[in-house]
Amino acid sequence: MAPLPAEGLYLVGQLIGPVLFVTGVMFLAKILRIRTVSP
Repeated sequence: MAPLPAEGLYLVGQLIGPVLFVTGVMFLAKILRIRTVSP
């Protein structure tokens, strides 16, 4: 596989960054909710 150019990496980062952020927040919220709900 040929390495992506800097522009490609930047665009991929712009697309994946928010997705990873949202999934991480939802994952943390789920863990916190489970911990708070379960005794």
